[in-house]
Parts: sequence; structure tokens; C-alpha cells
Amino acid sequence: MVTVRLPPVPPPWPPMTPRQINRFIFRQGLLERRGLTTEAAVRWADHLNFRDQDGDDRRWCLECRHYRTADFSCREGGVVVLDLLQRCEIFDWEKPA
Repeated sequence: MVTVRLPPVPPPWPPMTPRQINRFIFRQGLLERRGLTTEAAVRWADHLNFRDQDGDDRRWCLECRHYRTADFSCREGGVVVLDLLQRCEIFDWEKPA
């Protein structure tokens, strides 16, 4: 199990669109597959939704296709940061299969 600091609870936003709901569900599942508890996955998926709605261009390593769960590393040699968002030149989205 991966231990990460939980992000702050975001302020209320308008209801999510169907596209945002699908993205939230994908992210929650991805984060759980990558070792987060359900509670942490839900909180981070919500935080990432807030980030997207706010237009923030920072990313989180657990969203990246280069992240390796087995040893908490980056396939491209980047620095893995598990508890905050960052700007990363080698970031690439993990996409649904």
C-alpha cells in the first residue's frame, strides 16, 4: 500500500459533468490499482478534478504512464513526488485501455 499525504478538501464546485464523472471514476480506479486506499484515491481524484477545473497545469506522478508501481520510480528517470503536484517535462497521461 502506498502512503501519501491527503490533499485538502476542495471547496464546493458546481456538479460534475458526465465527462468529469468518467474521468473521476477512471482516476479513482487508477490510483487504487497503484496502491492508494479507497479513501486516498477518492480524495486525490477529487483534488485532481478541482485542479482541472481551476486550469492548473501541474501534474501528479501517479497520473503518469511512466510511474512504476513496483518500485515507486519513473521509467524515464524523473523524480517521483507522491504528495504534491508538480510541472514535469516528461509527464505523459496514463490513458484508459
